[in-house]
Amino acid sequence: MAQSRMSRSSISSMPQMRQLPIIDCPGCRIRLIRLQSRQPDTWGKVFYKCVNHDRDDPESCRFFKTEDDYERYLRRVNRLPCQEPALDHVDPRQFLELKSEVLQLKNKIEQVEGAVAGSKRAFAVDLGCIVAACLGCVFGIIVVLLFKQ
Repeated sequence: MAQSRMSRSSISSMPQMRQLPIIDCPGCRIRLIRLQSRQPDTWGKVFYKCVNHDRDDPESCRFFKTEDDYERYLRRVNRLPCQEPALDHVDPRQFLELKSEVLQLKNKIEQVEGAVAGSKRAFAVDLGCIVAACLGCVFGIIVVLLFKQ
């Protein structure tokens, strides 16, 4: 009985294995394989490689990645979604600070929108004056040319 309790507790304390999807090699289009090292200096580490990879043959496929590198690769090629941050350990003060920053940014955006709208109105008035002046000049030239004859 004591042995079964110990085995359960040791199992629950073991680190969780990551379940990364196995994809096809981007070069060879063959399913990659997942290996767990038995070498003394890398014992237990997980690697992903193409079946055509041979570390002693520089002409063979070069796809060989550690588990961390493979995960980064999957994210880079959009084969693994980005992890969402765990919200269960967010400091409430940090949350309030972020909320305050968001409100400040919202206010700044509203100020910029107001300034842009004001300058659009001023530009429209300035443009209207320029158009009216140009039309007046054209009308004046036409009148002068008509009465000159």
